Amino acid sequence: MLNKPTQKVISSTTVNSKTVTAALCLTFLLVPFTASVFARDHLYGALDNEALLQCETLSWNGRTAEARTCYARLDTREQLPQIRAEAFWALDDLQAANTQFREAISQFPENPMVRIRWGELFMETYQYQEAFNLFSEALELDPLNSWAHMGAASALSEGGDPEILNQHLASVMEEGLAPHGARLRAMMMTIRSLLQGDRYDEALKSLDEAFELAMDESLPTMELKALRAAYAFMTRADHETWIEAALTESPAYGDAYFIPGYFASIVRRYDEAGDFFKQAVELEPDHWEAHIYLGQNYLRMNDINDAIRHVNISYEGNAFNPMTVNLLRLLDTFNEDFVSISYPDPPVGPLPELVLRLHRDERDVLKNYAQKLSRQSIDLYSERYNFTPKEPVIVEIYPNHEDFVVRSIGMPGVGILGVTFGYLFAMDSPTGHPDQTYHWGTTLWHEMAHVFTLEATNHFVPRWFSEGISVYEEWRTGPIPGRKIPTDVLQAMAEGKFMPISELDDGFMRPTYQGQVIVSYMQAGLIFDFIDLEYGFDKIVDMLYQFNDGATPVQAIEKSLGISDKEFDRHFKQFIDIEYGPLLGGLSVWMEDMRVSYAALAEGNLEEALAAAQRAVFTYPDYVENNSAYIVMARVNSQLGNHEEEFQALQSFWQKGGYLPSALLKLADYYLERDMKAEAEAVLMDTNYADPFIEDLHVTLGDLYMETKRPAQALEEYKVLLALDPLDKASANYRIANAYNALDNTEKTMEYLMTALDIAPQYRPAQQLLLEMSRTQN
Repeated sequence: MLNKPTQKVISSTTVNSKTVTAALCLTFLLVPFTASVFARDHLYGALDNEALLQCETLSWNGRTAEARTCYARLDTREQLPQIRAEAFWALDDLQAANTQFREAISQFPENPMVRIRWGELFMETYQYQEAFNLFSEALELDPLNSWAHMGAASALSEGGDPEILNQHLASVMEEGLAPHGARLRAMMMTIRSLLQGDRYDEALKSLDEAFELAMDESLPTMELKALRAAYAFMTRADHETWIEAALTESPAYGDAYFIPGYFASIVRRYDEAGDFFKQAVELEPDHWEAHIYLGQNYLRMNDINDAIRHVNISYEGNAFNPMTVNLLRLLDTFNEDFVSISYPDPPVGPLPELVLRLHRDERDVLKNYAQKLSRQSIDLYSERYNFTPKEPVIVEIYPNHEDFVVRSIGMPGVGILGVTFGYLFAMDSPTGHPDQTYHWGTTLWHEMAHVFTLEATNHFVPRWFSEGISVYEEWRTGPIPGRKIPTDVLQAMAEGKFMPISELDDGFMRPTYQGQVIVSYMQAGLIFDFIDLEYGFDKIVDMLYQFNDGATPVQAIEKSLGISDKEFDRHFKQFIDIEYGPLLGGLSVWMEDMRVSYAALAEGNLEEALAAAQRAVFTYPDYVENNSAYIVMARVNSQLGNHEEEFQALQSFWQKGGYLPSALLKLADYYLERDMKAEAEAVLMDTNYADPFIEDLHVTLGDLYMETKRPAQALEEYKVLLALDPLDKASANYRIANAYNALDNTEKTMEYLMTALDIAPQYRPAQQLLLEMSRTQN
């Protein structure tokens, strides 16, 4: 039977099941774009049954009612089962179609086309492994069958080996061997890929060649026209003429709008994408894919109710779509699970400036810190980029990583941390990453920069430019300033893998080696660091606003910096050589010292561990990731009882931007022992932006605020402590009562004090406070 999958899976000896590259934060994500994304494809000459083709002609000419009657007439015992299957498929009775294809296989086991068309049915129901298996069986029967090669390529595009995919496409494209319809489908698949990768010149050339083939062979062109409309939209040309041409050919062709809408979303033009999707469903109400993409787009635009409505419509029409199933599950409880908090409250004008959308279980832990970071970054970016937000900025923080990914792209299993859609961005909570490598405050800072670069340019900013500014702002103005270059990126730098600036988008869109996306992030961030240092920050802003006028990055460089892109590449390389040349020249030695330091520490060889860590710090003192050599130095000195040396190592780690929570908490203790209260407070607040779900953090920081006569700040920390549901609830409630008492709020003091005593009647500090209050009242 046809199953209703929750996600796409292809796994065989020729297909890789995991091809997604983990990235930091993205303003964009590509959703696989194959025939299965759209409504049932045109046959393009794959079948020659006259009765079926009459129905197909009626359908594509927009005579829907007549077409359905025609298809229904094909359900007779005299008709071939594979033709009956096609008719049921066209009538949306996919289970009946599946049954008829199975019967056709039993009657015509040597006919590869039966398997091919059955595979296409599985493609439409998102069961790519089953489809691939059927295409492979067809190729065993006929190794030169171009339709089977085309089907295999389509299946592999959903998560397979790109090399094998290209082999199948090459088999279709061989001159003189493939049917013209199969060649046209292969050409359109290539065009989609080129458009996805912003390779517009190549896409236009391929479009022209495809049109020539279609016209010469009298093949339908409405899909080509829709792709040409998408190309026109993406290149700021007239797209409406091409949509009209597609509709002239096929008046009920919803893809005439849906295909441009899909590519509008690819280039982050979500307002226009929504308009396209709405027109698609108005023209073709049973275009279920258009409904799910419209629902997803509404979600990106913060229209939750309309999002839910269209996701439900999509599911009612096509329960096979895994994106629909995933979004339906998420939205089923979305309004119940998440709460919105507006700032300021009440708003000064008609709308708030900021809306936090937090899971209700984490609201009281995250709200103060997320609000503080958000408003700081909004104020800073407004000044730096000469742009004032025209709508509320909406920040969504998800405790479940897969929920966040589904909310962002509709499918789980992608290693991202944040996604920005304009004035709204979504991101992971610290609880979505149980290890201590994730710094949620930096992710928020990064995504907020995207809000400004996207909205200031009406979403025309190139991908690498927006990502580079976000990384640069992390380093220059974020919660933990300082460059953070991972070791694998350093290795890529040493191997000369940085790309020319004119090709940098390829590193994000078309990576050619594992880890290239992260390398591209870091290169883009370093580019803006270089521009700032060499030419001044105002040049970055000048370049940004040129994208509103249609400038390319190369043109923006030439106009703002007064040099060519080739000259820029040379200057940037000189900058990298100066900044990192000595390190890169001895990178292997540094990496070996790092390895030895941790290995020796694990083996208990403290002297060797300390010596290796000291050498590593000397070579690269700014490396403060969580596996930093400073951590080895601190741990070794702690075990040796050298507390001053441990303190110095931890202090250097923090001052250079290190954020490992356990290390920062230890450093805060040292500062408090030395009565360095301001430094301790700063360290503890930095820890909150790394992981605010640590109980002791809020006890220590709250007590510090009380000691320094700031009960209002202490109250905030103690309330976070209580929201964490600590084991010692009596102590947490007592601390809140004590803070309220310092604020002269007797009612709240008694409320929390009595709660503490209800939990632990013999709790002495609470008893003492109650006694003091009784004496005061008397």
